[in-house]
Amino acid sequence: MKNLRKVLVCFTLILALMPSLAVQAASPNDSRADETVFTNACDMAGYIYAGYYHCSTAVNPNFNGPIHIVKAELRQGIKTTPVYLVGISGTELILNQPTNIITDLKCGFEKDNRYLQEIVDVICKNIPAGSNLILTGHSLGGMEAQQASGNLKLKLRYRILNVISFGSPLITPEKQEGTLRRLGDKADIVPYLSINTIHKPVQQILGLEQEDGGYGKDFTEAHMRSYLREDVWGDYDVLGFKGGNATLTLNPNAVEGYGAYIIPWLKSLPTIDLSPWS
Repeated sequence: MKNLRKVLVCFTLILALMPSLAVQAASPNDSRADETVFTNACDMAGYIYAGYYHCSTAVNPNFNGPIHIVKAELRQGIKTTPVYLVGISGTELILNQPTNIITDLKCGFEKDNRYLQEIVDVICKNIPAGSNLILTGHSLGGMEAQQASGNLKLKLRYRILNVISFGSPLITPEKQEGTLRRLGDKADIVPYLSINTIHKPVQQILGLEQEDGGYGKDFTEAHMRSYLREDVWGDYDVLGFKGGNATLTLNPNAVEGYGAYIIPWLKSLPTIDLSPWS
């Protein structure tokens, strides 16, 4: 009888220790070791900027296209939500890539354009239906993110939670979905370059969250560099709220880059940078 009791006690102890043993055994291969946490708006801007082929004075060696997608976990306080983060870069003169001046004009006047069509197509082909989306973009990319939030095909297929733009003017597609936050440096004039400066001036101006990066009259430097500076935008969370606590957890190795093409059957052509500042 005593031996039976000893066996039962040992068995109970083993059962009690199994969860902790399992955790210890799994920790060396825990997938969370590869995770990165985006804590502020600058992290979001950096994610978008990876979509530029020619950034500052150097070619981006990891360029895979202007559209980036990754699965992530949005955390707001104790609430967590699975999402897909879609990053969209802005104007760049690349052969066969619709991130050009014509697209700027079409988007600024809230017209359909090839870049928008490519963004919608990439999202539908690579993100499961029913998913939650966060759309974010810089300059033209932020304009396209706003346009995409009103796209009927996307709205029927997904739930668009948030749209965050950097250095982008207001675009108001019909029945826009998701909470919009527009961030713009005080020296950056691009956030006013859309038809809404005439049609909806109050929304254009008052809907812009501004910070001063100290660029004075150099709006080009403000437009390209301000949004990566934590001393300017570090107080804004990943959803664009100053003083907010929202974060995004993701695996940077799982980020996928996608091309956008004016003529899709020529997408195998090498990337040729046509920018005059190259």
